[in-house]
Amino acid sequence: MDPSGSLANGPYRVSQLGTSAKVFVEDASYLRLRELGLYYRIPSNLLNNWFGNFVSGAKIGFTGTNLLNFFDYNSYDPEVSNFGSNGISTGVEVTPFPSSKRFMFHFSVNF
Repeated sequence: MDPSGSLANGPYRVSQLGTSAKVFVEDASYLRLRELGLYYRIPSNLLNNWFGNFVSGAKIGFTGTNLLNFFDYNSYDPEVSNFGSNGISTGVEVTPFPSSKRFMFHFSVNF
C-alpha cells in the first residue's frame, strides 16, 4: 500500500495514523462461487445388470462451498467481519479467518 514501496503494509498504515483514513479503506468487491452441487443418477438398466432388482436407484454426487474466490483485497476474505452485521461495525476487520472451503462426496442407494 505504500506508494513508494519502501514500507511494508503494517508499518505504512501505522505511519499514516492521524493523517488520513485512506490507507484503512479499500475496495472489497469480489466474485465468489459460494456453492456448487453436481449429481449423477445411475441409469436403472445398469443397476439391474449389476444388482438385479435388489437396488432400485443410486446416485453419486459432489458438493462444495467457497470453491472459487476472485478479489483484489489485501486480506483473507472481503466478506468477513469480526463484529457481526450491525450497521456501525460492518466491514471492520482485525485478522479474521477466511471462509473455509468444503468438499463433500455423496452416495445414495434406494432399495
